[in-house]
Amino acid sequence: MAPRDGLAPAPIVVRRRGARRIAGAYLLFALAWIVISDLALLELTKDIPGFAGGSLVKGGAFVLAATAFLYFLVSRNPHSVAKAGALPDDTGAPRRVRLNPAIVFGVIAVLAIALVIAMFSHESGRHREHVRKELNAILELKADQIELLLTQRQATARSYSRSRGLRDDMTSLARRPDPKVVHGVARRIEDLRRDLELDAVLVLGPAGQLVAAAGPEELRGLSPELTAEAVRSMASSAPVSHFLHRDTRLPAAPVFLDYITPLAGASNQSMPVGAIVLRENARGRFFRLIQNWPFDSATAETLLVRRDGDEVLYLSEVRHAADTAFRIRQPLSEIYLIVVRAVNAAGSLLMDGTDYRGASVVAASRQIAGTEWFLIAKVDRDEVLAPVRRSAVIWLLSILCMTLLAAVGIGFIWRQQLRLVAAGEIMEAAARERAEVRLSAAEERYRALFERSLDCVFLAD
Repeated sequence: MAPRDGLAPAPIVVRRRGARRIAGAYLLFALAWIVISDLALLELTKDIPGFAGGSLVKGGAFVLAATAFLYFLVSRNPHSVAKAGALPDDTGAPRRVRLNPAIVFGVIAVLAIALVIAMFSHESGRHREHVRKELNAILELKADQIELLLTQRQATARSYSRSRGLRDDMTSLARRPDPKVVHGVARRIEDLRRDLELDAVLVLGPAGQLVAAAGPEELRGLSPELTAEAVRSMASSAPVSHFLHRDTRLPAAPVFLDYITPLAGASNQSMPVGAIVLRENARGRFFRLIQNWPFDSATAETLLVRRDGDEVLYLSEVRHAADTAFRIRQPLSEIYLIVVRAVNAAGSLLMDGTDYRGASVVAASRQIAGTEWFLIAKVDRDEVLAPVRRSAVIWLLSILCMTLLAAVGIGFIWRQQLRLVAAGEIMEAAARERAEVRLSAAEERYRALFERSLDCVFLAD
């Protein structure tokens, strides 16, 4: 095609090379976006429906961004970039003003990071609330299991307290001590211990003294606390179904869960003739029931506490320290502690607070029915927010990578556009120079024609 107005277009080879480079840069950017964003999205959602929904959102965002970018490129062709971006300087010559892609993508990155921070704040609150509900569900399950265990043991103790043979033997011993009768009582309670799979069974006299015992020797101890509780139980004829205590006089200071039931005389006389004690080693099934967690967790645990004067007493073992049952106390004045808030609450409570280590935790608490115990399920706040923080970091890194890739790709495309503009300007300058040379040659020919002509040349108007 012949040039118009003395301007020659850029060679077709140059234009095709520029087009190939632009298309290649866009292809690489698009592939990188798809791979990195899909990996980040799969890490965040962890499920196919969420991944599908997120893919639709990010695909729509990519289409919008690509559309805006294509509009930007098309609207700024080489001539418009050269002319519309030219402003006169002090000398009157055009001075080119170019839009810096780094500024554009810097602003985009800042906005994206601000959006991620806002999403992190919202998601943190939502995830913390979800964990609270999860803790409450675990807490309710454990509390129901503990209450069921206490109810079963209480019913068992009451049923055996009505045993005619045991009551007759204790009535006989109350009248006159007899080793044979004591041996018979020991046989009865040993059978009872095996049948119920108890750790130990004790039979106490009216004054709280030990009459007979079945079970390992180290579990037959009679602490002053148990003696006093048994005497009170017999005086009131009321059973004690959950006497949890630690006997520091025995080796290893075991923790016992005792069920105390008074034994009425053979003729249902008003004064009990003794008491039967069903004993469990609390470090066994009872503490396992409290401490076990339904799924893997680095910090989650369940605590059993009660009010003891002006302090909160830890009844069970804690996860992050050894041999702590009945040995950790914290004052009620420290209201920021979750155990203090739990024992002061009228009912169930979902809360954030501080635990015995001074760590920030998310917790749920409720009282065990029929007892003075409070069960608390808790997990460290850092563990709760770890998935949200990991997601935020992934999104931030993905956004920064995408922004960097987009900046590099569009910067390359922009440079190709500028090269095309420069090539066009060079072609235009060369065409103007050739046109000036041709014009100068024509003027020289006409001048020579007039100056060297032998004929008379005149002009008439």
